[in-house]
Parts: sequence; structure tokens; C-alpha cells
Amino acid sequence: MRQKTVVSISAAVFLASNNAVAQEAGTVAYAAIVAVPTLSDYMLVAFGLLLAIAAFRALRSVHSPQPLALLVAAGIAGSALVFGIHLVAMAQVPPLEVAYMTNPNGDILVINPLSEVMVQNTSGVTLRIVDVSPNPPLSVISVPTNIPQCEPGLMVSALQSCYVFFDSAPTPQAVRPGQPYAQDFAAGKPGSPQGWEYYSNGEGRIAVVGGRLRMDDRLSNSVYSLNEAILHVDLVGQSNVQLSGVHWSLSDDTHPEDGISISNDGVVWHSVAAFNVSLSSPFVVDLDAAVAAAGINYTADFRVRFRQYDNQPAPSDGREWDNIRVEIVQPPTPQVVRSGQPYVQDFSAGRPGSSQGWEYFSNGEGRIAVVGGRLRMDDLIDNDVYSLNEAILHVDLAGQSNVQLSGDHWNLSDETHPEDGFVISNDGVTWHSVAGFDVSSSGSFMVDLDAAVAAAGISYTADFRINFRQYDNQPASSDGREWDNIRVEIAPPPP
Repeated sequence: MRQKTVVSISAAVFLASNNAVAQEAGTVAYAAIVAVPTLSDYMLVAFGLLLAIAAFRALRSVHSPQPLALLVAAGIAGSALVFGIHLVAMAQVPPLEVAYMTNPNGDILVINPLSEVMVQNTSGVTLRIVDVSPNPPLSVISVPTNIPQCEPGLMVSALQSCYVFFDSAPTPQAVRPGQPYAQDFAAGKPGSPQGWEYYSNGEGRIAVVGGRLRMDDRLSNSVYSLNEAILHVDLVGQSNVQLSGVHWSLSDDTHPEDGISISNDGVVWHSVAAFNVSLSSPFVVDLDAAVAAAGINYTADFRVRFRQYDNQPAPSDGREWDNIRVEIVQPPTPQVVRSGQPYVQDFSAGRPGSSQGWEYFSNGEGRIAVVGGRLRMDDLIDNDVYSLNEAILHVDLAGQSNVQLSGDHWNLSDETHPEDGFVISNDGVTWHSVAGFDVSSSGSFMVDLDAAVAAAGISYTADFRINFRQYDNQPASSDGREWDNIRVEIAPPPP
């Protein structure tokens, strides 16, 4: 059985005083599939040619010069031919299915196809859309290609139309350990089979432009529009879930509707406070923390909603999104260091992950990547936004002594800030600076970790952390730091 979706319409009756009075009415179902005749489009060409002949004869009968008569006739024929061919071409494009609003007192249309439908007002009076409702769980409201979109409050004049698009319900994308969800929009705007649904009101527009999902307004005016792209993921029973991606603010003003929100039922939504809508940069969101703050849990149809609200087309307003990724990030595995068993990392295989004992954090426009076989930390954009980068190595040093940390460090014209260098922690909560490291230098370094631990008043644990950090506001090589050949080992005791 095909699903049925309801669009409710009420009449706005215009009185002699020009005051509009909206009247709510009863409901009647319509089977809204009617073809639009196109025969007159073809007849227009023939009619135009006949008109041209008639004009030619009329001009000759009043002794007009033959060139003028020919010119007028050719003009009429050419106009008719061009216009007629244009309409014939339009008729050859598969037309949208049409639903007709015929009752001037208001009715309910039943929309059957899962596709875009033109809703045309043939009632003879202006009508007002009062409700547009999908039929869950079979369908959802999507964004039509044509405008205006049928939405509550829209006034539709006689013989005018609006458009509605009901799509099949999105398929939640399963995310499990070792099974992330990733979307780079390279193949265009993903649809419901890929777990996505979309909503726009007013003059909102959502499209893939240059490999990014762009949200903006179609027109430059005072009408504010909301755009929403909602990703459905199956996260039931999961933990350590991380959302990441890249976001660009296209000079978009900040409104409460902007940013990212989450829901475990699609009804109640919770803003993700950790996402900064004013920055254009990669972002990472700890979804576990966001879920805990919202007081909800993961479900088999968990929603992540990306939103934008403003009133201008790009690049005056708008937002873009790319490389959206939802994954289970397991806690880092501390790397065991014992006598004769050092830990060594040269980054030749790229950026090591949690199974190799590493985790990463960046705020603002920070960026951490392996470049030329070195772990580079810098800022994505050259501006006044300062960003912090952290790469944290977890090592098991329980019961050890004579521990030594060494490696290579490059200062890429980075100014010195208190956040630069590296710090240590035996619990991941309290961090202690290592005074023996010179952040202004470039070259090899060696640090007596026993002395740093003693100065901090802590002890080695089975999950000891070494945090390499960089803080500044410019991309390399105007700012930034690089690290290589990191080594933690048990040094032979002094003789």
C-alpha cells in the first residue's frame, strides 16, 4: 500500500473592504494526480504563422511597402516560433504530478507519490496553507526543487501554485567499533537511503556546491530562512562516540538557530554547546558528553542536525559542511615501556591513533596533521583567532624509574605562549609543565622524566600522559610546531 501524506489548506476570503478573513474548514480527501494538457503549445506555432500571413496581407492591402510587410510578418512568425518551440520543449520535460486545491472553503489533499508535487490553486480565491504533515514512519518532509515551498502560513493566490516533496523516511546508518559513518558529499547531496533528510522554510536552500553541503538563502532581502540537514545514525548501545567534520561560516551572522543539535527521538532537540558557529575550521564533538549533558541516550535512530538561519545568498550569508564523520573512538591504549622495551614513534606511517596510544584535541581553527613525516601543529586560517593543539601520548610506566623522553622539535616561527611545549599528568585531570624543555628552540631534546615527576609531586601510573602542545593564530610556516622521533625509554642507571 502506498503511503498517504496530508496537506491542509484553509481559505482566505477577500471581502469588499479588502480585509482578508481566514476561515478554517472541514476535511475532504483528493486523489491528486492530474496531467496538464499541452496540445495548445504545439498549436501556438501554427497560429503564429497564420497571424503572420494575415499581417502580411493586411499591410499589402493598404499599399504598405513590401519590405515593411515582410519585416512585420517575419517578426510575428519568429516570435511565435521561438515562444512555441520553448513551450513545446517544456512540454517534453516530464511534468510534476499535480494536486489541485478546488474547494474555496478549505480541504485536505492526500498526496500519494514519494516525489515532488505541484499544489495548484484552482478554487478561484486565495488560500492559506495551514499544515503540511508527512506520514511517519513512511515519509518525511524534504526540500522541493521549485519555489515557493508549501508551508504553514503561505498564501496561494488563485491559479498560483506551491510545491511539496515527501521523501521516504531516512535509513539510520549503523555506527559500530571499526565501522564509522563518513560523508564527503563528493557524489552530491545524500538522500534518505544514506540516512539524510532536509528541511527549509522561507527562501532557504540546501545544495552541494564545490563538494560541500551549502546552506543559504535564495534571495537577498529581509526574509529570514531556516535550513536543516539531519543525519540519522544507529548508535544503540554504543559509547565513546565522536562527531567530526569541517565547517565554514560564509559571513553568516550568529543566531540561536545556527549550529548543531541532537535528538534521540526527532521530537525534542538539544543544542551542542561545544560547537562554535563563528569559526570556519575542522571540528570534533564528544557526542557522549553532549548526550550526557542533554540527559538522553543513544537509540537506533539517533539524529544529528546541522542548521543555518539567515537572509542572504552565499557568500554574504550561509554555511558549508564537509567530511562529516561519526565513529566509535576507543580510549587510547597505554603503550608499555619497560627496561629494554622503549616506545618509539617517527610518524612515517601517518598520524598514530588510539591503538598506538595517541589522542588529539584542537579548538578554534587548530590543525594537527603529519606533514613530511613530522607531526605538525598549526592554525588552519591566517586571522586573529588563536587555537590550541594537543597531541597526547599514553604510556604505561607503573613502577618504573630512570625514565627518559627524547625527540626532535621544530619551532616554525611560533611565538612563545604559556600553552606551548609539553605537560605531563598521571590521571589526565591535573597537568604539570615540564620546565626542562625550551619551546623557543629547534632541534633534538632530551628530558629527565623522573625529575619532572618529582617536581610535580606525582608518580608513574599504568596510564601516564605526555601532552605535546602548540598555541597560536597562523598557518605554518608563519606559526606552528613540528615533532618527530618521539622516544620514551628506561635509561640505564648512572654508574
